Amino acid sequence: MSINQMITIFISDITKKAGTERATTNLANMLIELNYNVRIVSVSKSANYDVPAFTLSNKVDVVFLNLPNIFGGIKKICWYYKAYKRISQLNLNNNVLIGTGHNLNFLLSLFHRKQNNIKIIGCEHIQVNTIPIIHRYLMRICYTNLDAIVVLSEIAKKNFQRYVGNIQSLCVIPNSLPFEPKLVNTHLSKRIIMVGRIDKNKGYDRVVPVAKFLLESFRDWTIDIYGVGPEQEKIKKMYSDNGLSNIVIHGATNNIEEKYLDSSIFMMTSHSEAMPMVILEANICGLPCIAFENEGTSVMIKDNETGFVIENGNYDIFNDCLEKLIINSELRTSFSSNAVAFAKQYSNNVVSQKWDKVIKSL
Repeated sequence: MSINQMITIFISDITKKAGTERATTNLANMLIELNYNVRIVSVSKSANYDVPAFTLSNKVDVVFLNLPNIFGGIKKICWYYKAYKRISQLNLNNNVLIGTGHNLNFLLSLFHRKQNNIKIIGCEHIQVNTIPIIHRYLMRICYTNLDAIVVLSEIAKKNFQRYVGNIQSLCVIPNSLPFEPKLVNTHLSKRIIMVGRIDKNKGYDRVVPVAKFLLESFRDWTIDIYGVGPEQEKIKKMYSDNGLSNIVIHGATNNIEEKYLDSSIFMMTSHSEAMPMVILEANICGLPCIAFENEGTSVMIKDNETGFVIENGNYDIFNDCLEKLIINSELRTSFSSNAVAFAKQYSNNVVSQKWDKVIKSL
């Protein structure tokens, strides 16, 4: 591969504020720094909004296919056909195509050797067991047409091997740090922060027992949530109905770094995660993290070193560990130092070299 190789990254909606969009933006910016030519193809976009959600290098071209969000059921077949036709109209010759999820990876696999010198990398940003089972079996067929498959952790690699086999093209490249703060977290605020899209998977309903515990034991501590999503009004009503005056849903913010630095603990209640960008962001901002166990939290939190990983649904242990962090400022400081050191292994320089190696090997 030449140093001026064209890279085309496909994503569902680059205008959406979520982890995959943040990771894709970081990847595009890193590849620009490595002197690749980079284009992002966003299949859809938020209504009347055509600006990427996160800061993107002005050297990256952005193309919108202007399709609706992907449908479920029989309508998905029509969506695939329309997306295939739109992608076919792009100049893909001599490109490395990067997909950012199984739906897009399926589509890109159809372009294998269809045009001149096309190489395809499929990325997976979610736990494989959350992908519909029929799609997992489609992987056995479609992914043989991919030149490389990138997952976010060794745990994810082991799980994906069940569907794509033990092949050399399956490699681990984690997400990279989106920023490195110049300020230091003082851990003086009595504030717990949560960040992420407000949908069912993020488990914001599971905050209720934790918030009730805080109201009973630590009334001066608050939970501040930054995010938007389809469950937002439902979750707000749930908190209100339970009298949880210690929770505030702020919506999205353009300066999440500042919000992390003004907090003392990061909390996550997701049912599943692959490699949560928000934990990486919290780590580099010196926040100890507490979360229910899943693939991603097990990777991104070193239990009893940078935070606590709690057995799924065990609120008693969750609240006990949260109490430890609240009452023991020395423990928070220790976890904070460990978290910052842990996060630095995900620096742009380290991660970009992994990507460079894979691209040049194609």
